[in-house]
Amino acid sequence: MPRRDVASRRQDVYNQVLKSTNCTNPTCLRAASPEVLKAANHHLIVEVPTGTGGASFGPGVGFSPLVDGDIVPDEPMILLEQGKYHKEVKRVIAANTAFEGNGLSSDTNMPDAFPDYVRINFPTASNETVKRIQNLFPYPPGKPEMLAWDWITSVVFACHSTSIAKAYGSEAYRYVMRIPPATHALDLLCKFYDNSILFS
Repeated sequence: MPRRDVASRRQDVYNQVLKSTNCTNPTCLRAASPEVLKAANHHLIVEVPTGTGGASFGPGVGFSPLVDGDIVPDEPMILLEQGKYHKEVKRVIAANTAFEGNGLSSDTNMPDAFPDYVRINFPTASNETVKRIQNLFPYPPGKPEMLAWDWITSVVFACHSTSIAKAYGSEAYRYVMRIPPATHALDLLCKFYDNSILFS
């Protein structure tokens, strides 16, 4: 998901790109060989731990679209609310699975790590705001990792699917797949493959 107001966090990513290429400025980056850039790309995306969430890769805020007011005019959900989308589209399927976050979230040390997890997407969230958000995601006894799963399911997947369905109204089909284990992308098996594999 595109990030807003990330200039200071982008500086850290830029500094890490410079370090991984042994460069000190953009001129050096432009002159770097494809091999050097490939090695730096591999290092930053594969070897450096990511904590960005929202399908970004790389260090810090990661490599992802940035709301710039031009190519990415605003957050997709805001643009949908404002009616700034392709209305000529005739039908849309907006879907997610019930437990998208299971396997896609950093679920260790919950609930203690939850404030840091929320601040990946909302860096200025106050302690009070984080607590209010946490209270929206109750989890069963002995399953604190579900707090992270449900957060990611909601923020990264369900919110976007709901926004798309709401914008397109009667042209949209919206569903939440709950067939166990209902983890990320399992609904694709139902849509595009032989269903007897799932239900035999």
